[in-house]
Amino acid sequence: MNRYTKTVERDRLEELKGGLLKILKRFLTEESYKVIELKHLDGFLKLLTCEDFDRKSFRRLRAISKFLIGLRIPETALIQAYKLIKNYALLEGDDKLMSKIEFIFKNLYKPYLILHKLERLQDVHFHLEGDLLYQMNKLKEIYLKEHKRLIGNIFSDDRVLNLDSEADSLLSSLEAYFKDSKVYSRLLSLHELYKRTLTSIAVVESDFISLYTLTKDVELIFKDIINLIDEAIISLLSETAFLDVLTGVYSRNYLQLILGKEISFCKRHNIPISVILLDVDDFKLINDKYGHDVGDLVLRFLGESIKRIIRSSDIPVRYGGEEFLILLPFTSLEGAYTAGEKIRAYFERNIFTHNSSSITITISAGVAQIKNFENPWQDIKRADKALYMAKSLGKNRVMIASDDI
Repeated sequence: MNRYTKTVERDRLEELKGGLLKILKRFLTEESYKVIELKHLDGFLKLLTCEDFDRKSFRRLRAISKFLIGLRIPETALIQAYKLIKNYALLEGDDKLMSKIEFIFKNLYKPYLILHKLERLQDVHFHLEGDLLYQMNKLKEIYLKEHKRLIGNIFSDDRVLNLDSEADSLLSSLEAYFKDSKVYSRLLSLHELYKRTLTSIAVVESDFISLYTLTKDVELIFKDIINLIDEAIISLLSETAFLDVLTGVYSRNYLQLILGKEISFCKRHNIPISVILLDVDDFKLINDKYGHDVGDLVLRFLGESIKRIIRSSDIPVRYGGEEFLILLPFTSLEGAYTAGEKIRAYFERNIFTHNSSSITITISAGVAQIKNFENPWQDIKRADKALYMAKSLGKNRVMIASDDI
């Protein structure tokens, strides 16, 4: 490589670095911007130009991923960066670089996939009114009935084997509950395949081999459908045990189940994890003035609003009464305070209305970083004491738990 080629490559890398910084800049504070520019971006660009990946390369990728997630850099920024670097590779006309970029970004994205797993039940948006489980069981009964009829009529000359239209209407009603769900799309695909196979059986010549082959096909499809419905039912039963029906956030039972796992994960990967404990100010006065039904609506409004405000990786829990706990993996004490202030300001700005009543809701909160990995409940108690202090100092504020609280 001659001096001119090296200069062109260096200029293009600097141009690429500027483009990456431009994408990230709107998500970063001044201090974080300097850190990523000096520490991480140069290291990232070295990965693009290195011949082969070694252990140091993988450690660098993990460090960059943790840094981006800790700063709440969204996936959209990663996608923009990927497109920018892919265009750079196209200009270079380097096939090896193209495959390297694919490999790098798949590894950068892995921690984001872990965060998606932390979302758990939050992807299921429905009001649990008891009818969903009923409908799933009803759908299963229809399939069992139709399949039994199929077996009875399989060698009959007048085979009428179309699946009952009730299954179609039930599946249509279930779409609202399982919007964008892989379970629903898979069930719908199997349902259509099952119907097509039944139609084929109804019109095929009645020779044994043809009918046998199609029957074996429909049997496999039928088993897949029943297994899928059973999995969905079991999943729903699990979710209802861990969701607070009124507010739509997790129940305290779920916190008991998941806290140890979250703490272990953060400890193992040296990731900060924090907690917010918040409480509705003067909630008793709201109940006394407007009644408990309105009080329940206020709590539902709180739960729905908190889910919208926090990140998908954060875990909202109804801790008791009008008290909510939010577990924040990948979050320092400073980040938890910022999140708490964001929630507090949201309720201060948004007045809750019901019929002709307008109710101003404020919240007080205590935040703490979990440091006692052996007994995180001690840190939750520190957040609770900080919440009490916020109440005693005038309410509608967020207090940071001190180490000696």
